[in-house]
Amino acid sequence: MNIEEKVKEIIADQFEINTENIKLTDRFIEDFSADSLTIIELVVDIEGIFDITIPDEAFKKIKTVGDVVTMVMNKKSVFNGQD
Repeated sequence: MNIEEKVKEIIADQFEINTENIKLTDRFIEDFSADSLTIIELVVDIEGIFDITIPDEAFKKIKTVGDVVTMVMNKKSVFNGQD
């Protein structure tokens, strides 16, 4: 399973929706009716599952599913580049 698929799976679990209905352009607040607490819970889940840390300033920029996928990919590539 690639990063995008795993992120969509996490989001599907969090918002109780089918992964097939999740697009990279979906916005958490507008499309999933998420509040700030739900987004924080999602970020905590993603940090734990991918073993990354998302700084507060980056967290505030998360608006779409694609933002999360990009952030995880960037964090994982930085981490893997240090090996």
